Amino acid sequence: MRRPAPRILPLLLVAFLFLAALPTWAQLGIALTASYNKFLRYEPIEVTVTLRNYSGNTLTFSKEGPNRGYLFFLVDTHNGRMVKSLKAKDNPADGLVLNAGETKALSLSLNTFFDLQSPGSYTVKAQVGHARLSNDYQSDEVTFEVRDGLMVTSRNVGLPGDDANGKIKALKVSLLLFQDDDQGIYCLRVEDDDLVYSTIRLGRQINSSEPEMDADATSDVHLLLQVASRLYSYQVYSLAGARVKLRQQSYYSPDGTVPHLSRSPGYIKVVNGRLAVEGVDYIIDENGQFRSKGQ
Repeated sequence: MRRPAPRILPLLLVAFLFLAALPTWAQLGIALTASYNKFLRYEPIEVTVTLRNYSGNTLTFSKEGPNRGYLFFLVDTHNGRMVKSLKAKDNPADGLVLNAGETKALSLSLNTFFDLQSPGSYTVKAQVGHARLSNDYQSDEVTFEVRDGLMVTSRNVGLPGDDANGKIKALKVSLLLFQDDDQGIYCLRVEDDDLVYSTIRLGRQINSSEPEMDADATSDVHLLLQVASRLYSYQVYSLAGARVKLRQQSYYSPDGTVPHLSRSPGYIKVVNGRLAVEGVDYIIDENGQFRSKGQ
């Protein structure tokens, strides 16, 4: 076979790349975003799939039949190994109705479908299809990292029960710090020997400020950490039934000296602080960061 003249090769390559870059007519648009680029190990990896219906028809997503429609994810590790789905038969789009021209966003946790406990880098793509359409459609890939954290403090907390003679269940409550891009993030983790019940982001690390954590007589966990200059976040989490739930959230400004947690018998409160008011004592900027008023 005759080799093309050298001067023709660049022209053929340009023509091929141009044709490959031309958009195809998509009847379903799909986009994928992740809530963060880096996640603490066992933290929910929240993603949002945005779908837009360009087909000119209403699309109903059912498990089977002429309206069979599906959404699934393709996850790979940094070395190209595909992560096997834990729930391959689950369909997050089941029951979805997309009217002609309509856009809908589905938010879910990838941990529900994949084992993403191992630290490392992952890539994920979302793929959607419908029996009434001739093609499936894929999103662009999203890359994220799973990282270990540094233990700041931990304690075992016993859970109150109805049976005065029954065995007392204990949970390990930990305050962790992990690096997310250029800042440290404090997180709360609740676990026992078998399960991690919850991993929750609390706020960013402020240099020269140490967070505080304690538990009261009802096993509610109290946390106090600085989130901005002259601004402290006070959070109380209930562990009833091993279900971690935010029970109280408020903010304090220093009142004379640095706020801290004070313990009385069975009772914990914030001392040396006054309740801060949004818009008066602090503001939240467009990036969700706290700033004391006047900064």
